[in-house]
Order: sequence, then C-alpha cells, then structure tokens
Amino acid sequence: MIKLTDLMKGHGKFEQGVVYSNPYHSAFKPQVKEEVIEEATTKLDFAQASGVMFYASSKDGKIVLIPASTKDVAKVDTIKKELGNGADADFLSLVQIRLEKKLGLKVIADKRHSGAGYAFEIDMDTLLKKL
Repeated sequence: MIKLTDLMKGHGKFEQGVVYSNPYHSAFKPQVKEEVIEEATTKLDFAQASGVMFYASSKDGKIVLIPASTKDVAKVDTIKKELGNGADADFLSLVQIRLEKKLGLKVIADKRHSGAGYAFEIDMDTLLKKL
C-alpha cells in the first residue's frame, strides 16, 4: 500500500488499473451480520385459564414470551389473581414448566428481565449433556 507521505516525497506513483486498498473505505469495515429471527406465537394452557397466547421472540440470546393480545393479558391477570401472594414468581414458574415441556429442554427464568413479557435462557448444561 502506498502512503500519502511516500507520494509527497516522490517515492511512489499511482498506476492506472491498480486497485489500492483504503482501510477507511466502507467496503473494508467489518460487516456486522444481524440475525433476523421471526416472531412466532405459542399457546400455553393453565388450570386457571386455557389457551393463553404468547408472542415468542429472541433478544440477547434469551427466549422472550409476551402476551399476544389484551385478552391474553386479562387471562394472565386472572391467573395471577387466583394465585394470590407471590403471584408474579408463581406465574413465572408456571410458564417455565410449560415452556420446558413444550421445548423438551430445561430453561432458566430471568427474574431480572426489565422488558415486557417473560424471558428465559436455555440451560446449556442440560443441553450439552444431551449431546
């Protein structure tokens, strides 16, 4: 590669038909490949309310389940009301059990998830044991 200081000193010339690399050109910047993961819907049944629909997506390597409609949010609220004290933790455990049954894999609930819905990580230890 020819440096600008070399050209100013007369130590190099541009030749016609030669491609010179420019490290600052956008073609040479590292390309960040984004994975496009489509959303899916899943139905989980509970004793207190059957057929609660969730949008399932992925964020930061976690499975995120968000109630699909306001009717589903109302069903979740009904379930939590019937569970009584500690309903949020109990409902998260119920969702975790049903998700594990549906996937056939052990998942870990993210109790610190600050976004909408409920987040779960796949337990990599049990997944590797299956290999």
